[in-house]
Amino acid sequence: VIGRIAAKIAGIKRVIHTVHGFSFPSAKSRRAYLLYYFLEYVVKYFTDALIVLNEQDKRIACQKLHYAPKNVYLIPNGVDVYKFIPDELCLEYNDNAKLLKVIMVGRLWEQKDPSTLLKAVTHLLERNINIELSFVGDGELRSELMLQTEKYINKIKFLGWRDDIERILPEHDVFVLPSLWEGMPLAILEAMSCGL
Repeated sequence: VIGRIAAKIAGIKRVIHTVHGFSFPSAKSRRAYLLYYFLEYVVKYFTDALIVLNEQDKRIACQKLHYAPKNVYLIPNGVDVYKFIPDELCLEYNDNAKLLKVIMVGRLWEQKDPSTLLKAVTHLLERNINIELSFVGDGELRSELMLQTEKYINKIKFLGWRDDIERILPEHDVFVLPSLWEGMPLAILEAMSCGL
């Protein structure tokens, strides 16, 4: 929001903004909805073109925020499919075929909802299901999540931010992103490219 306004004040001729999901449709209260909607509506006047990642955000931009359709461009995310590839060796020679390895890549905060995934995996571990969960990412919920997992320290791992995701993803069987709302996350596309 501030960046678009600052750009116009600084005399930038064309301001182009990429939306990674609008906040107001999933606001938890009417007050939050109105605030987020108002901010998005106001910055429309400081935005020359809007890039959205999916059809739903395009509809929201045009129908709810009243952007001119000619100024809204749908450009889905993409990934380098030569970098994010399945590891055939991992797929063929899994040293513990009975262990289900689950991974989540993303910021550990409310919108990504890692707590729901943790509850599900904990539920399975309590029933002696051989499962392992890796969280790749960091955020304000990390400490709280780690406290909840002390009993399963060998089965639930917190790997922090990593720059070698393409190496880590193929070592897992299942990718989960339990987000409450998203645009078109690169994390899902990267996981799909790796065969998850």
